[in-house]
Amino acid sequence: MISLVALVLILFQPAIIYQGDAISVRYSTTQLINAGRLDVNPSIAQNFGERGQYFFENEAKEQWYPKYGILNTFLYVPPLLWERSIEGPLIEVQKMTAFQRKARVFYLNLYNILISLLIAVYLYLIALNFNHSTKVTAIYVLACLFGTFVWNYLRAQTFEIFQLFFFLGLYYSLLRFKHGKLTGKLKYSRTHFWLILVFCSLLVLEKLVFILLVPIAFFWILWAEILSQSDQNKSFHFRFISALKQYLTAFAIFLTCLLTLVCWANWYRFGGPFTTGYAQWEQERHFLSGNPLNGLYGYLFDSQKSIFLYFPLLLFSLFRFRSFLNKYTFEFSFVLIVFLVFYIINSCFINWRGDWCYGPRYLLFVLPLLSLPVLNLFEPATSLLPRLLKAALYCSIFLNVLCQMSVNMMAFNSPYNALDYFQKIDNEQVETYLKSPFWIINLDLLKHRMDRKVFPPLQYLKPKLTDESFQMHSTSLKKLCIPNFYFLSTTQEFDTHEPAATAK
Repeated sequence: MISLVALVLILFQPAIIYQGDAISVRYSTTQLINAGRLDVNPSIAQNFGERGQYFFENEAKEQWYPKYGILNTFLYVPPLLWERSIEGPLIEVQKMTAFQRKARVFYLNLYNILISLLIAVYLYLIALNFNHSTKVTAIYVLACLFGTFVWNYLRAQTFEIFQLFFFLGLYYSLLRFKHGKLTGKLKYSRTHFWLILVFCSLLVLEKLVFILLVPIAFFWILWAEILSQSDQNKSFHFRFISALKQYLTAFAIFLTCLLTLVCWANWYRFGGPFTTGYAQWEQERHFLSGNPLNGLYGYLFDSQKSIFLYFPLLLFSLFRFRSFLNKYTFEFSFVLIVFLVFYIINSCFINWRGDWCYGPRYLLFVLPLLSLPVLNLFEPATSLLPRLLKAALYCSIFLNVLCQMSVNMMAFNSPYNALDYFQKIDNEQVETYLKSPFWIINLDLLKHRMDRKVFPPLQYLKPKLTDESFQMHSTSLKKLCIPNFYFLSTTQEFDTHEPAATAK
């Protein structure tokens, strides 16, 4: 399984650097490696989006810092340090030659492949805890990685892959902590207790909203302790107080250290312990001021952000959801509570969609574990209905692998470039089409590039265009279809690609 995952990820390496958040952070990483500082050159920060969109201006220090969690800067030290040791001093992306850009992509890709393999291992080890064969477990892991929108983020050089890795690590240690307590392996359980706290810390330092995980994880630690207590005849209140006394001191020290580190990072970069990097950009100043109904509905039914469209295993897991929860109450209720908390909180975000991105990226970290009940559908079936469900599941996985391939074949931002291209067009057919899932848009763009099919919005507008105008727009759309395969791209294709002009 690991060999297959590695082979697919190596063959499908991207040729393009994922634009946006992570690039802004790697400017800080570059400065850290080259000069031992965390700030970013003002000329870069001031020309990278609007003020506060990617970088926070610390006016007192007259310095600029990435607005994201401080851990993100350090997460990119390994690949960039490796690049520096081989290629020489690090260069800012916009100043790179095509050859230097190709080298940067190569090191970032290798880093992503390494993290992806660790994700595969954690998923595999987690699934083994639910009494399924190694064959079923391996199929589940491969379906999660390549039959959903996770594949896009295994390739994209951005933060979501780390969030998934850390959360899987936290969950695995929680399962092993409970196992160690129930079997009397105190040293083993103590190790995983500290690993739970470590992964919680990494998530919080990567993105502050993950502070919500801390009390949830602590409650489940207490629950595991209560389940392992020898005298189960005593009242729940007595057993809860006993467990609380055992862990409260260690947890209080951990939480104090974590919050102190967060406040110090905020003070050092943003000028105040309670100032976050999101306080400067006007569009996100009140980031919890969005209409929650939009997110609550959109995460389930939106054609471009639905968790069921971009993680179809969830739809099939609903058929075994109740029985799985009854059988593994401790294990699966943790995942369910985490999902509900972040589903509600993220729905309140003013930018709950997380644009520009592919699928519901804010929930990606929990969706593989939320689909754990689907494991039961991979088992041999005897009656008609389970057989039909299993057949439908395998067909869905096959089709979704093809859908993800259509997305991965082209530049990460291809769908958004297409949306931008037609944004000023007042045409109901065009507007309806542009609400389609991104794999449909990408597939149609790909067919247009290969002259097998006219891109539908352009086809709808064709009667209103002259032949010359139609041909001009057809050529412009083909420029949006930038191949995104490392091994099939020439050195020149690693230059910065600018989006085509918007349709008029």
